[in-house]
Amino acid sequence: MKQRIIEIRSLTDTDFDTLYEAFADYEIHPGREELNKMLRRRGFAPELSFAAFDGDRIAAFTLKGKQFEMARKL
Repeated sequence: MKQRIIEIRSLTDTDFDTLYEAFADYEIHPGREELNKMLRRRGFAPELSFAAFDGDRIAAFTLKGKQFEMARKL
């Protein structure tokens, strides 16, 4: 039996299509534009996000974002 190797990698160099396919198993599957908007809204930071890759396919992932507070002078 061939042993499968799961590799943990940053999502820095992962394209949107690969990330989008990772949502295929979700009960509520977001559309491409909906996912793109959600990632932008939450400040998606691929350099802080990681996935378990089974070959080129994402088997599991954690997405992190950066949210910036806007200060205003009173």
